[in-house]
Amino acid sequence: MGRTPNATPQAVVVHENEEAVAAGRSALDEVGAHQSEVSTRFDGGLPYDRTRVVNEARFYMAQSAEAMLEAGKRLIVLKENEPHGTFVEIVEGMLGLPERTARRFMAASAKFMGPALEAKRPALAVLGKTKLFELLTEEDEDLVALADGGTLAGKTLDEFDRMTTREMKIALRKGQREKQEEAEATQRAVKSRDADIAAKQAEIDRLQRELAGKQAAQPPEPEPELPGAAALEALAAAALDVVARIDVAFRQHFMAAERAFGDDIPPNHVRLAQQQALTQVIQAAKVLAADHGVDLPLSAATPAELTWLANMEAVEALRTDDGTPTGLVVPNAWGDAEDAELLDAEGAGDGQ
Repeated sequence: MGRTPNATPQAVVVHENEEAVAAGRSALDEVGAHQSEVSTRFDGGLPYDRTRVVNEARFYMAQSAEAMLEAGKRLIVLKENEPHGTFVEIVEGMLGLPERTARRFMAASAKFMGPALEAKRPALAVLGKTKLFELLTEEDEDLVALADGGTLAGKTLDEFDRMTTREMKIALRKGQREKQEEAEATQRAVKSRDADIAAKQAEIDRLQRELAGKQAAQPPEPEPELPGAAALEALAAAALDVVARIDVAFRQHFMAAERAFGDDIPPNHVRLAQQQALTQVIQAAKVLAADHGVDLPLSAATPAELTWLANMEAVEALRTDDGTPTGLVVPNAWGDAEDAELLDAEGAGDGQ
């Protein structure tokens, strides 16, 4: 009996989450880059070797403050590359350091071997590692000034070197309190100044609102008058008054003279009297204009003189024995003869 051939095994396709893989790789790259940076800064760029780093740390721990800083650098490298639990085991079990002390070593290395204080580290390291720990909380610029010959908390670097660690700690704490009190006093002064400024600004705003209200309530000041403006206004008012008086008085007397004849057309002597009154006003205006050199804008043509005005004797000659006018032309006051015909007394008599 023949054998049955074995079935060809099927390939198993595993579908991976490409996004998760990419994210994991990116995270690993970041960790690697950070480790490389730490190695370059604190371990001379050497590849990580736990045994080497532990031995070097043990060596430098026995040295001066400089050695402590170097040991702190190695501790930073261990911390970066080992899990937390393993780091603590190495520090406490292999190096015999409390974790808190190891962290102070690392903090001192990070501070005093950092960019701001790297050049000043030799000057500050003369104080010893214990005193360097006391300087960890001070500002970098204050430590730079101290290394350059300045003071910190009122003390120079030489004074700190002659002090015990306890005395240095007391002086630093006192200086920090005084610095804090000074900062608080400055802050209070700034707040007080800001409050004064705000109060003055509020008063300025109030006065501006009050002034704006007064300006809105008061009418605008009149523009300055031209010289003689009051006299000119009085002259115009007088002219209006004269015109009004002439209009009222003449109209009243004109109508009274015309009403005496009822519906009949007033005779020529009535028109002559009316024209005489108006011509007197015109002549008075002409005389006034001439006296003051005023060009009176009347018609260029000389108004036709009334017969009675040119020659009073001629006027009298036109009248009949009983005093009634015979017939004459009544010229317009501006020189345009009215369309009036001579009334011939005799012709009128013939027509009767």
